[in-house]
Amino acid sequence: MEMVAQQLDERMEAVRIYDLPNLVREIKKGLLRELDFSREARHMKIFQKNLAGEEGFYIPRLFDTYSTSQILTMELVEGTSSRIFSRAHRLTANSWQNGGSGSR
Repeated sequence: MEMVAQQLDERMEAVRIYDLPNLVREIKKGLLRELDFSREARHMKIFQKNLAGEEGFYIPRLFDTYSTSQILTMELVEGTSSRIFSRAHRLTANSWQNGGSGSR
């Protein structure tokens, strides 16, 4: 991807304003950061600490021993899918927009 961006930047003046080589580097850096599960584990610990005692929040337990930068191992939590809440929100919004007539 970096090579293609560099070639396009060198050969096509119209795309130079986008600085494709730098754009590709930034995307790569962001993706690598997102895929670093040790970073995600640190964030889970921060959330666990910050939300301790807060009602309505539950952060799954992290198993450090079985986690690496490539594997995040945490407790399986049974619960309600957020899709259900999203559907309920849409139904409520539709009802409100239609003067309380309910879902379609």
